[in-house]
Amino acid sequence: MNDGEGVDVHKGVGVGDGAAASAVLPVRDGEPPLEILDGRTVYLEQGGADFRVEEIRAKVRESGQAVTFHVASVKNARPGAVCMAVQECGGGCAHAGDGTRCAECHDGCCRDGHRHARRYLLARHWRVSTGTWEWEFPRGMGEPGESAEQTAARELREETGLTVDDSRIRILQMMHADTGVLRDRIAVARISVPVDCRKDVAGMPGTTEGSAVDWELTNLRWVCEGRLRRMIRTGEIVDGITLAAFAAELCAAGGAGNAPCDGRSCNDQSCNDEPCDDRSDDGCEDRRA
Repeated sequence: MNDGEGVDVHKGVGVGDGAAASAVLPVRDGEPPLEILDGRTVYLEQGGADFRVEEIRAKVRESGQAVTFHVASVKNARPGAVCMAVQECGGGCAHAGDGTRCAECHDGCCRDGHRHARRYLLARHWRVSTGTWEWEFPRGMGEPGESAEQTAARELREETGLTVDDSRIRILQMMHADTGVLRDRIAVARISVPVDCRKDVAGMPGTTEGSAVDWELTNLRWVCEGRLRRMIRTGEIVDGITLAAFAAELCAAGGAGNAPCDGRSCNDQSCNDEPCDDRSDDGCEDRRA
């Protein structure tokens, strides 16, 4: 079934298609418990995000019970991107030229001699769905013909004013935001941004508290990894896509916090990770307090 511009309910938009053979946790899936009968579009926004709601009729294979589901999508389920802009600032500021901190740097990751390896760009976003301000990684929806890298570069430029070449963008993985109700794909894009304290955000001299270019976002902040971790622990960051993107960053090969099994609490006999003893600082300049 393909209802006009809708997505084929039989095909779906599987992120991990073909990955089962090399899965870390091998599994042999049986036949799906539901048989999809048909589907139709019950709501379609004209313009804007092209928000669509589809009604899908199915039956339970075992009992024959009829069931109905509703799934939502935007932009005809084209892949979007979450932009995880990262600065590797352990070596000092780009315009200092000698690997030292410059006097113009006001970010906490370089304060009082603390020189942490990286910092991330967060934006304050007002969300209508929750009626709250949220700290999030910038993100947006794809346009026709764009690659994931092109979508990430465009969204970063539109929402923050930062312009980067596609070569600085690495797609860590594709993910679904909510497999229960959303038909979507989102590229987790790690974007390496050169360190230059004079042009931290949107070309604003020497500040980490810039104003976003996009009207949807405000109060852009570069935060060190330790502060980002604390914001997650204290519930200051609750956006699921932002949390998932940072988890992908931590799990990426060579990424921050990529610690293997510690060999002590793991009872999985198939785990081949080497034991480790990770007592590293979380990068927080406020741990002294």
